[in-house]
Amino acid sequence: MIPAMPDRGTVWRRRVLLMAVVALLVAIPVTIAIRGGDDEDGSSTPIATGPPLNPAVSNKGLKVSYQIPEGWRESKKAKAIQLQSRDRSALIAIAAPTAASKAGPLLDDTLATFRSEYKGVEIRPGSGKQVGGLNAKGAVITAKSPDGNQLRIVVAVAKGKKRAYLVEVFTAADAPVERVREAQVALNSLRLTG
Repeated sequence: MIPAMPDRGTVWRRRVLLMAVVALLVAIPVTIAIRGGDDEDGSSTPIATGPPLNPAVSNKGLKVSYQIPEGWRESKKAKAIQLQSRDRSALIAIAAPTAASKAGPLLDDTLATFRSEYKGVEIRPGSGKQVGGLNAKGAVITAKSPDGNQLRIVVAVAKGKKRAYLVEVFTAADAPVERVREAQVALNSLRLTG
């Protein structure tokens, strides 16, 4: 018996979840790279400025605003937004696939999807406490995609007033540091208000 294909909504939820994981994975090294480590006196000195960003974009349907690094592409669907670097080594997916009351199971379902569709999956708890101005729970994943690419993925689920947001950040294991930094800056610009 051939198993049924997942519906389009399930596929987008999975993709969005994967992108959130990448975001978390990206956030840690990018934050370390931007801060440049702590000085002995407890202060830190930035080692680089952020990449140039395009003007802020608002999506009224999802109640989301964000900025895209120069050279990145944006794709919008009914319930999802995808931001991709010019070299395709970094991707951010933002979706609001369910009601706020279902935010808890959304993270579990997303992680289960990664376990079933990717190989060599390692999941660690996320260290971030907020995404887009909302409290969030997440995870950091390392895995091999179905086409064999090694990925770092950050997944975060944030509970809004009416919506549960799923933010996923995907980066290739060999992504240039600049792409990771651009993804972090784009993620930092994210505001979730729904």
